[in-house]
Parts: sequence; C-alpha cells; structure tokens
Amino acid sequence: MELNKMKLVELNAHYAQMDGAEDGMTFKTKADARASIEDLEAEMADVVADVVVEVAVDEKVKTRKPFNWPLKGEIKPHRGGCKRARVVELLDRKEGATFEEIAADPVILWDVPTCKEGIKLIHSALGYGLEEKVEGDRGFVIRLVKPEGYVIITKQEITAQKKAAEAEKKAAEAAAEAAETVVEEGAAEKPGDGKAEKAA
Repeated sequence: MELNKMKLVELNAHYAQMDGAEDGMTFKTKADARASIEDLEAEMADVVADVVVEVAVDEKVKTRKPFNWPLKGEIKPHRGGCKRARVVELLDRKEGATFEEIAADPVILWDVPTCKEGIKLIHSALGYGLEEKVEGDRGFVIRLVKPEGYVIITKQEITAQKKAAEAEKKAAEAAAEAAETVVEEGAAEKPGDGKAEKAA
C-alpha cells in the first residue's frame, strides 16, 4: 500500500515494524509519519550499497566481502525491551552473532533482509561500529564496536538514574534544612547567662 493512502494508525504501525521497536514513536500527523518512514527507508537502502556481492561461478552461490563500519562518534542510547535492544545485546556478546542467528532469535524473528536493514541502523542511527569476520562454519559473524570502557545503557535506565539523583538531592536538601531548623530552635531555647539572672 502506498504511504499516501495509509491511515495515521497504519503509518504508525508500519514505522514501528520497520524500526523494530514495540514501544516506538507515535506520530500525530500523517505528514510526519510519512517523512520518518521515508527517512528510515533511505537508511535501510544504504545496506545494499554497503554490501559487496560476487557470484561464485563454480558453486553458483553468492558470496560477499566482510564489512567494517567504524564508530560514528557519540553513541546514542536506545530504548530497552525492544527488538533493536535485543540486536545490540546479541552483537555485543564475545561470540557476536550472524544475520541468521539474529533473525531466528525468538525476540526478533525477522527475515534475513529485514535483519540486515535493522543491523545497519545500529550503526547509522545509534552510532556503534560494526565489524564482520568470516569464522568457520558460522560464516559471517558480526560484532559491536564501541568506545573502550563504554557501558551500554538504555533510555529507561538513564531516566531512572536522573530520577534517583533528583530524589537523592531533594532528600539531602530536606535533611540539611531539618538540621538547620533544629540548630535554630536549640539556640532560641538556650537559657540566659547566670550572672545576668542574679543581677535581675
């Protein structure tokens, strides 16, 4: 179905399916939804350009060269609990993952072409590097490349940390204010000087 013939709810569902996020962005207008879908489609189309395909005449099968996409700079946090988060988790393992392994994961369940497009977005949208090597029977294995010492964190975890820091700050301020009040009350209740009392 053409995008300009789709209803807003259909556009939102279509974008969520492409993005791989179950709790993804919801657009308020069809124009915004169509524009975001077209941008996502353009990013996914780059996968085809980045993969070099050769035809092996003897076996009549397609082979290609491993790709190596370096870090783009600052890493952007992703939403936790979605398909994209699971892809990041699989690629970050010591053993990495193949397209087929990711596609067959019970959380993801993409076909291989969609899987390739989704992996491309880990690089283009989030900024991670991706390195692929041919390893024995597993074939093409992909691993996540990230800055040294970088700890993967989701948007939800960042929000939780900010809320915890704000709560801790407020608690500290309340404790300081309570301590100051106690000091002031103690000073007000302190008995007068003994000599002054005798003179009176």
